[in-house]
Amino acid sequence: MIKANGNSNPSSDINILLLGQSGVGKSTFINALANYLCNDALEEACKDKIQAVIPPAFSFTNVNTFERKTIEVGDENEDVRSCKQQCRSFVFLVGDKNLRIINSPGIGDTRGLEQDVEDFHKILTYMSQYEHLNGICILLKPNEERSRILFKFCVEALLRYLHKNQHKKDDDVDVPFSRENTFLLDNEPLRYLALRKNGVRLNNDQTLSYQKRWDHTFKEYSNLINHIVTRPLHAVSNTLSLYEAKQLVRKLTRPIAEIAKLIQENIQLAKQHK
Repeated sequence: MIKANGNSNPSSDINILLLGQSGVGKSTFINALANYLCNDALEEACKDKIQAVIPPAFSFTNVNTFERKTIEVGDENEDVRSCKQQCRSFVFLVGDKNLRIINSPGIGDTRGLEQDVEDFHKILTYMSQYEHLNGICILLKPNEERSRILFKFCVEALLRYLHKNQHKKDDDVDVPFSRENTFLLDNEPLRYLALRKNGVRLNNDQTLSYQKRWDHTFKEYSNLINHIVTRPLHAVSNTLSLYEAKQLVRKLTRPIAEIAKLIQENIQLAKQHK
């Protein structure tokens, strides 16, 4: 397992907030990153111990026998299940720096909008322990529209809490998509790695295909990290100050309205007694 640098200066840490809908693959993203950091090539990874930071499980059907098998790596315990509903950091050593992936609860929770709002508060509260963010990584499935109403609403609701230097507009949060900041990640090489560790053997053509996918995704992860470390740091304290101010204004709305109503009533009473 990759060990973090306990002596690293927090100001030099690379902190990335991971956002995405429930089921989009945030856990797979973290597991894949851990394996790409350990091995450059797929064949090397097959010989090495698989990095199951968040133990994965999926179903596999043998195309020859149609036998269905559950593939598991590691043991999923209560801590692992709860980390999918709570914020949790996963720290990896990259060079002499700590790369921290802050995993967040899934956006668009099946429990409703109120749960999403509660999760937003959890994310902002959790972020308070860190000095800065280097970037926000939003995971999307390639076969879904990025403007899907629920996801778009939830992401914009969260980004509006950020300080103005994190996004340009207060009322319209625009996340531009370009080749510079968009990265195509393939989860299949990690599945292949898990299959190999469970004794499943595929033919040469399939193996070659997975090797190409591994090489492509390895480069995409490298491009993602290299892009993020070139972005300006975002001071978390600015986000929290703005968030707290917005919360205070929201809480004061009702008392101010009641005070205004009382003032008007007193004015009317004063006029009646003249």
